[in-house]
Amino acid sequence: MKFNEDSRVKIPSILHLIKLGYTYLSLKENNWDLETNIFTYIFYYQLKKNNKNLSQKESEKIFNKISLSLENEDLGRVYYNKMVVNFKQSQKLSELRDCLLPMLMNGQVRVTHTDENQYLNQRAKESLGLVVEINNTI
Repeated sequence: MKFNEDSRVKIPSILHLIKLGYTYLSLKENNWDLETNIFTYIFYYQLKKNNKNLSQKESEKIFNKISLSLENEDLGRVYYNKMVVNFKQSQKLSELRDCLLPMLMNGQVRVTHTDENQYLNQRAKESLGLVVEINNTI
């Protein structure tokens, strides 16, 4: 048997990754966007899975936006930075929810009075550095 890069490096790496739970995607059997190296069918499937109300037109708009940003930057860096920003926003919103929901459930906070809006803003500013705006027309 002739030993080469395939037998010494590629095949053992692929087998190890499969054991870890990854799925092998053969380039011979798949289609991908040559400009971005994104497997578009996987991209659209995962996007739809994570955003159930997203239309096909909106999905294509997101893909085009990512494609454009990848043309001008290091591949993956812009997408990664967007993921980090979204994660941080999600954490702040979760913290805000965790802070405000118990107060709302205990009756400490009612949404309809201006005094309580000021109280919520003060609490949110102290704990999270955020300002809460509540619609008084509810």
